[in-house]
This record gives sequence, structure tokens and C-alpha cells, in this order.
Amino acid sequence: MKTLVIAGLGSRGRLAYGREIAGMKDRAKVVAVADTSDEALELAGEEHGIPGSMRFHSAEELFSQPCLADAAIICTQDRQHVPHALMALEKGYDILLEKPISPRLEELQAIQEAAS
Repeated sequence: MKTLVIAGLGSRGRLAYGREIAGMKDRAKVVAVADTSDEALELAGEEHGIPGSMRFHSAEELFSQPCLADAAIICTQDRQHVPHALMALEKGYDILLEKPISPRLEELQAIQEAAS
């Protein structure tokens, strides 16, 4: 079974990816989440059975922890995608990064280099 963390619990993080993963209980499990909204953290925590200690108030707080899962799903605000992806890659996560990744070629190259 693959373990996952989700950074950003808006319509994609919680409602699209999160709900899809919830239906794959035999193949994947969300073990930690991060969002600036207490309400989103509470809802996602309940939906996935995540204890309070694994609910983080920012992606930065989540990615400051030791690697907690096999992969990270990054669904934060568009301009946060690159720094959050780099943080996750540095910790050893495989990543699913929603679009847009970045309009800047040098940022895309930084992610490619970090992932190599």
C-alpha cells in the first residue's frame, strides 16, 4: 500500500484527489495533510482518519518533518507549487504536482534537477 501526504486541501487536494484516494483503501492511504484552513484540516482528517498530530497548518510545516510517506500530492496555490515541490523532493517524496507547475523555465529545470 502506498502512503501519501496532501499539501493544500482545496477543491483538488481534498475534493478531487482526496476523495479518489479514499476510494482506494486497499492501494493507498493519506497519512498527513497540510492547509492553512482549520476547517479543511478537520474535514480531511476525519475523511482519512488522520490524527491531529499529522495535520499541519502549512506545507512548510509538513515538509519540515522527516519524510512521512511514499509520495506527496501538492495542491497549494499556483505560485507556491515550485517551492513546495522542491521541499518535498529534498525530503525524498515522489510528487504529484498539479498544474500549472510554473511559467518560468528555470523553475521547471530546478524541479527536474531536484527530481533526478
